[in-house]
Amino acid sequence: MSTTSSGVRFSIRPAGRAWFWSAVRDGAVLGEGLAGSRAIAAAFVIRQICRACDEETAGEIAPVANAA
Repeated sequence: MSTTSSGVRFSIRPAGRAWFWSAVRDGAVLGEGLAGSRAIAAAFVIRQICRACDEETAGEIAPVANAA
């Protein structure tokens, strides 16, 4: 497993003809599953990392005003 700066540990490994992916933070599984390609598995991992970062910084980032 690899670890991001936000503390999310992730893994992508072959599982027969598919790829198994998982993302874990503080012992809690954020998501896991099978994907048809390594690239799709990576996309699922990135989505979970982004969700974890969004939860961590919720309320800390001021919304950007519409420039219209």
